Amino acid sequence: MSIVQRNCVNKATYDDLDVPDTMNVHGIYETSAFTLTFENRAEYQTYLQHQAGVSGSIFGFSAGVKKAWGGSMQTSTQQYMAALYVDAERYEIFMDEVKPSDLSLSFLREFMELPISYFQPGAQIKYLMFISLTPTENFIQRWGTHYIKSAKFGGQLQIRKTMEASQVASKHAFAEKMEMEFRFLFASAGAKSSTEGGQEAKAQNKFTSTSVMAQGGSQEIATILSDVYSPTFKSSLREWLQSIPNYPKAFRFLLGSIVDLVNFRANDLFSADDVDWGCEGNVKNIVEETRGETTERYYTVTNADGRVKKFYCPFQDREELDVALRRRRSSLNRAIEIFMAEGPISVSDMVISKCTQEDKTTEVNDGFFLNTRVPKWKEILQENSILTVKFDMETDLARGVDGLGKIEKNMTREVKFTGGRWFTADEYGKFHLYSGYRNGKSGELRNHKLSIFGLVLSYNSKYGSLDLIEEDFNESKRTYPTLREEMIGFPLAHLTVTQSNSFHDSVKRGSAPSSAVTPCNVKWSNALRLDPTTTGGRCLHFTASSAGDFFVVFATIPSRRSSWYYVQIGVRKVAIYKGEREVTSTSDTGSPNSTLIEYGKSLGISDGGDIYLTHLDANDPLHVRFYAFGNMDKVVKIWDAHITPRDLTDADCKGSTYKDLPTNLCFLKCHEYCDPFAGCKNAGAKDLRPSDCLACRVAKDPATNVCLEKCPENTQPDEKKECLLTFDAKTIVPGGVTATSRYLKRWQVSGVKVQDMPALNHMTLCLWTKFPQTNLRGIKITGLARYYDTNRKSGFFLRTVEYDKNGGGYILFALGHVPKEFDEDRCASFPDCYRMNNDRVSKTLFKIFVNIVQLSIATEGKMVPLSPFRRRKTLRFSRAFLDDNEWHRLCIAWNGVSGVTKVYVDGVQDKSAKFGKYAVGGLLKDSLPGGGTLEVLTVHSQVVYVSELNLWDKVLSTVEISESSKLCFGKQGNVKKWSDFWPAFSKYKSRHEAPSQCKSPIGSSEEMMEEDLVVSNGSNEEMMEEGLVVSENRPFPPNAKKRRAFKYARKGQKKSHPVALM
Repeated sequence: MSIVQRNCVNKATYDDLDVPDTMNVHGIYETSAFTLTFENRAEYQTYLQHQAGVSGSIFGFSAGVKKAWGGSMQTSTQQYMAALYVDAERYEIFMDEVKPSDLSLSFLREFMELPISYFQPGAQIKYLMFISLTPTENFIQRWGTHYIKSAKFGGQLQIRKTMEASQVASKHAFAEKMEMEFRFLFASAGAKSSTEGGQEAKAQNKFTSTSVMAQGGSQEIATILSDVYSPTFKSSLREWLQSIPNYPKAFRFLLGSIVDLVNFRANDLFSADDVDWGCEGNVKNIVEETRGETTERYYTVTNADGRVKKFYCPFQDREELDVALRRRRSSLNRAIEIFMAEGPISVSDMVISKCTQEDKTTEVNDGFFLNTRVPKWKEILQENSILTVKFDMETDLARGVDGLGKIEKNMTREVKFTGGRWFTADEYGKFHLYSGYRNGKSGELRNHKLSIFGLVLSYNSKYGSLDLIEEDFNESKRTYPTLREEMIGFPLAHLTVTQSNSFHDSVKRGSAPSSAVTPCNVKWSNALRLDPTTTGGRCLHFTASSAGDFFVVFATIPSRRSSWYYVQIGVRKVAIYKGEREVTSTSDTGSPNSTLIEYGKSLGISDGGDIYLTHLDANDPLHVRFYAFGNMDKVVKIWDAHITPRDLTDADCKGSTYKDLPTNLCFLKCHEYCDPFAGCKNAGAKDLRPSDCLACRVAKDPATNVCLEKCPENTQPDEKKECLLTFDAKTIVPGGVTATSRYLKRWQVSGVKVQDMPALNHMTLCLWTKFPQTNLRGIKITGLARYYDTNRKSGFFLRTVEYDKNGGGYILFALGHVPKEFDEDRCASFPDCYRMNNDRVSKTLFKIFVNIVQLSIATEGKMVPLSPFRRRKTLRFSRAFLDDNEWHRLCIAWNGVSGVTKVYVDGVQDKSAKFGKYAVGGLLKDSLPGGGTLEVLTVHSQVVYVSELNLWDKVLSTVEISESSKLCFGKQGNVKKWSDFWPAFSKYKSRHEAPSQCKSPIGSSEEMMEEDLVVSNGSNEEMMEEGLVVSENRPFPPNAKKRRAFKYARKGQKKSHPVALM
């Protein structure tokens, strides 16, 4: 496939031939002849790489080396090679500037789909995979590593001769001989021909091979290729040189890395001027939608037929695109370097060779001293128990006087007691009669002794070690004379139980598990990694064949054995291990608070299968990142190993496991109210109770700790799933809703706070509020929510402002910095800074205040300076519809990077917002430092209710806000949630009401059909003109018309303007 597209729009020519627009031609008329001598293949390969401008590859140009040298690349006989080059260069074509528009669109698309980091899980597969599983994989195999930057056209004649190094004294002698040989080819035929010919016949027998290759020129050159020693060689060569201009060919190439082709900036892809199209032109209309851990950004365009199409925007701006391009270039360059050094990788197919003694670990693993589970002596003596003895000594123990046999210092062997003797297996795991010993009273079981090849050791049941005591030393010294007295009293080995037929039953009864066997030939690679950012689990599918046991290993840190989970798949059983301990097993192989491991068998025709064994680890679970395969003493072959999402694997649960329908996973049976990822105390028992759950699936009674199907009425689950009483916060005003003061003399200051706020670059703040109708007149300010950092320099607030009963008002959202000397509690409420004696004056002064200017106010005969918010970015929108004694939801979605800020009322975007003069272009670009305080109901002058305030550190999508506005209780904030305020409000009975009376004015479509609402008869087209976004593949929302025409005309109130829809 061609990366650089060839166009001839400019009609450039050279010698009556077309030249593509991306290329230039220079005429050169050079003819040269030279000889080179090479000592080995590597030297010749280095020369070819240097000529092409490429270095560092053991795979590149190997074909050219083999063609020139001939024979196998692994030949054991050293050969010299001499090459004569005759180059006739006529012109050179080289690549000019390559712009992004000159590149293949497919190449650009696949480049932009590459992982940003080469070290990202799965990235190596996409870059270097030998066999493609998906279109985005094996990028280098599809597009190569280099492109041709320039090529010289003309003709070239190559004559290569090789000779075994043993035929000459040195490389220098070989070079001199070849110099004379090549001179003879161009010498004139004459009197010396007979003499030279006789000498040449003798020398010919020493040459391994002679080859001649011509590139370019007339095909008549073939007459001299058959016999380079022909007398007519010189004249035929002259004729060939003359034919080159008519038959030129490219023969010398200069290569460049494909990384150079993608060395462009974001501005090279787009116009440098401001644009009004695409993501850049629709920055104010971009919507962020979160799916799991992924946030997608898009804008919508309505087609002529009224359908809405989404266009996704993976980058915030050109600067972010530049960063992504630089990181992808760096990763591609890294992948090419690895490919040139190591070649392609194959992670789907592999062969694991037989494990030898040298392959086994030569040091004590990190979990050696962490083995808290020590087998009992009775367990060791069970009829079908097989033990593993692991030695850990300073030096080997030589056996006998000759020392031919020995116990290696780190030897690991299987041991079994039967027939009154201790039998030790050989290095291949096989038991023999000659390996049975009972010396030193080891055959008498009451002595708790073992004999390993005649070395008597005593079992320490406290630590699970085999110690050399004095009587053992005296007995073993006869067999192992190298034993030293200072070894008396020290442990020489560690004992673990690796096989027992009764083990599976003991696991079901809850007894302690056995210690683990050790996998062999476990090879780790960055290509074999699991993506830690994915949710829902992953399945490793593969096909394997082996005559013995093999392992699948998962690790957090590959070099630490204690951070491993691994599954032993064998003939006799299947077991799951954690670190050094076997945690569960089964012999039935024929039929982020936790980590779940499932073992099953595929059907072979799909990624589905049967699950036979599971292990749920809720005790310090390991967050594994890598996986690998291992074996024991048999060869293992692995085919088609690949990772797939767990939810795409259709599995049937067999044996003692059952399928949990909500999660589609296989677990041990617990009560249906239990969280399957936590399990229960008596898993698999007949009598399952909700009180046995280790964690609850949905809800829990905090008083009894019993799991529930759902929370009772008037309660909601918190993050611990405990059902807590719902509540509404309220303000306290003398006289309540019946207060009739003509003018307000003072604003009340009484906020409730939560601490430990994190830094925020994005934010969504949502709350429910209700304003009962009052008879109060004058300016009424309500501080719904406020945040400020520890130094009170940065923050935001959300307030409502009403001039008087019929004078209108607005909602104000402000973001920015506050000077130290500014007391926001006092001056924000205004009357604490001055006395207002005239309503009209107060309106004027307040208008000046909210427009953020410096002013001085005459109060009580004095000039009092005010310090308003400094360069505060503000957003104002209508609030007339709030004062109707109904619950309404306000949401502020703010993106600090792009500055886009959106306001939602009852789940619908309010486009009536007006921005202050410091919010240039309506964008509030800023950030909020962490460590501050979030406060609710900071200042107030009337009775106000607030409920379900939640704060997120991301921008919720329009769909998320709309759906969560249908009910007062639902989606909770990931930064702060309403229940965080309960400890503070619970101290003041007069400042809250429980249970909550909050009720959404939207509700479900069925609820709205029952309510007495004023509904407009606007058509679908009219609503589309107002900007209501309808998903491309989703029908028109059934309640959209009702929501649009909601006038809040209840209880004889005047109809206000309808809420503006998105």
